[in-house]
Amino acid sequence: LFINADDWGRSVEETDRIVECVRRGPVRNASAMVWMADSERAATLSRAFTEVDFGLHLNFTEAFSAESVPDAIRRDHERAQRALSGGGAIRRYLPNPGCWGAFSRSVVAQIEEFERLYGRTPERVDGHLHMHLSFNGLWGLRRFAGQRARRNFTFEPGEKSWANRCLRDWIDRHLARRFSISD
Repeated sequence: LFINADDWGRSVEETDRIVECVRRGPVRNASAMVWMADSERAATLSRAFTEVDFGLHLNFTEAFSAESVPDAIRRDHERAQRALSGGGAIRRYLPNPGCWGAFSRSVVAQIEEFERLYGRTPERVDGHLHMHLSFNGLWGLRRFAGQRARRNFTFEPGEKSWANRCLRDWIDRHLARRFSISD
């Protein structure tokens, strides 16, 4: 059983709460956000936790809160945010070819920033609010096939609609063809 703590580096408060969980023992995996308010400090703190596997927590939905984000990266990120906002949950499942470049560049930029902060390529990726599983998020990830990626949550019949479960199953089959995913 892997217990993963999302949002490492999102804010001082969230990073500090994850540190508490790691020190108490149950958390051995954390997903790090880049270009957020506490990303730099969190990366420095991570060096003290050699038993924790830090992966990349891709962000397509929340504004970068760090001051050091290059303008071009911020523009691509804002375009990806707009593509996923409004229109309800269905928006995440609809392809938006006009934004594929912004998503691809955002993924590359976030992976490169993770590499700068952590001194290595992330061995796994997932997404803030699971938006790495959006159609455009998957498009952005395509060049990183072979890495570990978080799959959808699973639901029993009655917890989600038949159509919702079918769509999640289709996405997971797509992921499994290109990435290493859990059972």
